[in-house]
Amino acid sequence: MAKTVLITGGSGLVGKRLTEILVQGGVQVRWLSRKPSPNQPVPSFEWHPGQKQMDEHALDGVDAVVNLAGKSLMDGSWNAGSKQAFLQSRLDALETLGKHWKGRTPYLISASAIGFYGMAAHPFEVDEQSPPGQDFLAELCVQWENRARQVAPAALAIARVGVVLDTRGGALPQMAKPLQWFAGAVPGKGKQGLSWVHHLDISRAFCFLMDRELSGIYNFTGPEPVNLHRFMKTLAKVMHKPLWPMNVPPSLMRVALGEKADLVTEGAFVYPKALLQAGFEFQYADHASALDSLH
Repeated sequence: MAKTVLITGGSGLVGKRLTEILVQGGVQVRWLSRKPSPNQPVPSFEWHPGQKQMDEHALDGVDAVVNLAGKSLMDGSWNAGSKQAFLQSRLDALETLGKHWKGRTPYLISASAIGFYGMAAHPFEVDEQSPPGQDFLAELCVQWENRARQVAPAALAIARVGVVLDTRGGALPQMAKPLQWFAGAVPGKGKQGLSWVHHLDISRAFCFLMDRELSGIYNFTGPEPVNLHRFMKTLAKVMHKPLWPMNVPPSLMRVALGEKADLVTEGAFVYPKALLQAGFEFQYADHASALDSLH
């Protein structure tokens, strides 16, 4: 395991969980932050990726960098300006790191997303060898990953992250909220794929790659992708709440959320073939045990 790890986007949901696991394992963790504060759980160094500026001392003695930085796709509505901001924030983060390696050669894990495969519902499983989709998210991921390859100073792993199950934030609390109020219904047709991963397993997967300095592309998803109807039915069961026997039409979701509704009404069945072939063992290999652990 790397002795010193620098994380960009450390204050996000995945970054905080990963930081906790690493610190528990005796790893020295640092964050890059726009507003470093002594109240943050680990030492933080200032950076401003929009201006390609950062405190170069953040990289001193670093064995591995985990790049999680990027504007959340859930922020605001999707339009031409916000789409460009989603992409540019990811490119800026990588370009800022690339500008400041200065001869340092840490191992780099750069996040991407399963949006690489496209949001259009796939009736079959896809893995790391599958081609990219044709929509906005797929193009964003293609450019994001290409920039990581361009700036990587040494070995590079790309982590295509799925839907992270965590009670602290992300998708799960939003999915559970209607159920809590006895208004649970399945968005869209219900046949769309939901490629989920338990927050503990995603942190363990990052550590697994760092332990071995593995290169290549890895889907950070659980080994049992399911359709949304089955997932919501299981969530309702573990919460002891009813699920209404009706679906929220995609057209209605579009009225409420615009193009962003595609994040909910469409999806792929993504399989973590590369992680499994490398010998990674999931602690939560099925969605029922994952949800049961969180409720």
